[in-house]
Amino acid sequence: MINKLLYICFVYFIVSAIADIILNFLSRQSYSSLKVRALKPYFLRNTIVKNSIVRDILSAFNAGITIVIALIVTMFVSSIIFKFNHPSSLYELFLFICIAFPIGYIFDYLIYKIEVFGPSLRYFYKVAGAGFWGAMSFIAAIVTSYVIINREELYEKYFKKIY
Repeated sequence: MINKLLYICFVYFIVSAIADIILNFLSRQSYSSLKVRALKPYFLRNTIVKNSIVRDILSAFNAGITIVIALIVTMFVSSIIFKFNHPSSLYELFLFICIAFPIGYIFDYLIYKIEVFGPSLRYFYKVAGAGFWGAMSFIAAIVTSYVIINREELYEKYFKKIY
């Protein structure tokens, strides 16, 4: 049981870190939306780490840890309300997302209010607002991680018949 929970947390961490790296790249592109480009000051912020590669890795690490903490809270609430800690079916995924969205919203709002990552996200929150996009990124991490964790079962159930 502990190994499965560690595996789930590891998958979420990696998915979130990769998403952060992609957002970091997209925030510097002229074709990206204003909301995505508003993240550029955060990714280029001054920190005690002056090496840009180390700074970017640290940013990805922070994103991964944030999502894992939100995941643990969501798993706890899910185990109390629904009697499962992580979805193993599409129906459970739907229920999990129903509680994950408000938890992700609250997490993002707290990150904004407390300035967990410093003042470099102020412009992003001014442009995009606090709550919704943090919750949506959490939902994206949940769906992506669900597919990765359950890839064999999903293949057997939905795609094997096609091929």
